[in-house]
Amino acid sequence: MELITKPADRTQWLAQRKRTPEGLVSFGGSDAPILMGASPFRSRGDLFVEKATLEVNEAAPTSAMTTGNYAEPMLLQYASDQLGVPFVTPLVQYRDGQWLITADGVDNPTKPAVCVECKTTSRHSIRDASDIPQVYLWQMWAQAMVMGCPVFLSVLDRDLRLSVIECPTNPAAFDALRLEAEVFGEWVLRGEPMPDDIDNFSAEQIASLFKVENKQVELGADAIIWIEALNDARKMSADAEALEKNAKDHLARMLLDADTGTINGEVAVTWKQQKGRATTDVARMRQDHPDLVAQYEKQGSPFRVFRTTKGKKQQ
Repeated sequence: MELITKPADRTQWLAQRKRTPEGLVSFGGSDAPILMGASPFRSRGDLFVEKATLEVNEAAPTSAMTTGNYAEPMLLQYASDQLGVPFVTPLVQYRDGQWLITADGVDNPTKPAVCVECKTTSRHSIRDASDIPQVYLWQMWAQAMVMGCPVFLSVLDRDLRLSVIECPTNPAAFDALRLEAEVFGEWVLRGEPMPDDIDNFSAEQIASLFKVENKQVELGADAIIWIEALNDARKMSADAEALEKNAKDHLARMLLDADTGTINGEVAVTWKQQKGRATTDVARMRQDHPDLVAQYEKQGSPFRVFRTTKGKKQQ
């Protein structure tokens, strides 16, 4: 295990999770459940696309992430009180091969004998080790694998219950994590998904990974089902837009100059005037100041469009 200084800048921290110093794909503890197909929030397709580029795109924190960040010191202190161990948040990370672990809490930053993972959840009720969801277990197994010490979960669950529970040992999970990181990482560096993994990818992800070619491919029989589903979805969307317009037209004819409509004295609908949006006349600017527009104009990325055969449904 190698100690790595944890960057103060979050963008640099995220960049460290892209590649190892040797150029291999790097994985963090939170990547483990995604890699093993155990995350209810992100797919292996999401992970592949994230690791395939060295560009760091940090998403805005969710409310759950913000809650977890603020609750972490409390959960770390609770674990200290329950286990009688003074835990601290280390300023280092722990690397072993392709795995780079950032720990919430350890007893000794340079030679950890115990690690703590802090979680808040509104999804799970956790009383003992049998209640720990797979999404937490894989992350803690990755931590135990790299740090070589027991890992405890300090959790505030959906019942507002505080618990400190030791993660069950699982040497087979260590082997699975190392093997999957190696195989998955090789495919990422090749720039193509694993053949058995393609079902985890969305249309947008496939479009971003595969360079389109002018060729035809014979589709399987089930393609008819999905073509019809696409056509049906587009028709329902168009029908919904037409229905929305019709409803607005009828209500507008009832309201006229009124901004509020009531039924039996209760407000049922409002139609209030809002300030118009400020827009830029790009066409005129391009005509009057083409050089200025060229300085700020950005070409969008190429994209692919689905079009299906018109007419009757396939037989």
